[in-house]
Amino acid sequence: MSKLNEVNLVIPGGSKGMITCTSHAAYYQKVVVHYDVRKEDGSAGGGGKIDFLGTGEDVIMKTSDGRDNVQIPFANTPADGQINLTIDFYFSPSKPRRQSDYQPAKSVRMTPIKAHHHNTIQILSEDSIDNDDNDSFLVIYYDDGSNE
Repeated sequence: MSKLNEVNLVIPGGSKGMITCTSHAAYYQKVVVHYDVRKEDGSAGGGGKIDFLGTGEDVIMKTSDGRDNVQIPFANTPADGQINLTIDFYFSPSKPRRQSDYQPAKSVRMTPIKAHHHNTIQILSEDSIDNDDNDSFLVIYYDDGSNE
């Protein structure tokens, strides 16, 4: 069962695209993207995690290594496999010094948009009681190569 601050997605292995994240909040935001690459037979193909960090209104959040986006496919993603994503949203009212300073986002809202083989998934989080539902704004765009 998913947590209130978590979204789970599956992206086809042959997909190409990117993930970006923007902060729209005074609080410190953290979005953790866990990825698990699976081959067609279900065996593991690798995995890892990407942290997006940021604070401020309309500020592009950066990964731990300073990038403002992450490209899909991830390393070692077979075209006939899939990428399982688990995305967790957190915030901290004051400058965090360690992971335990972050609290789970109060809620997340996901909007998938598909046009032919182009896919856009927007995921927005809420960290407080103002209910603007845009404190972290993660966008996953990918082309799955299908002809639908």
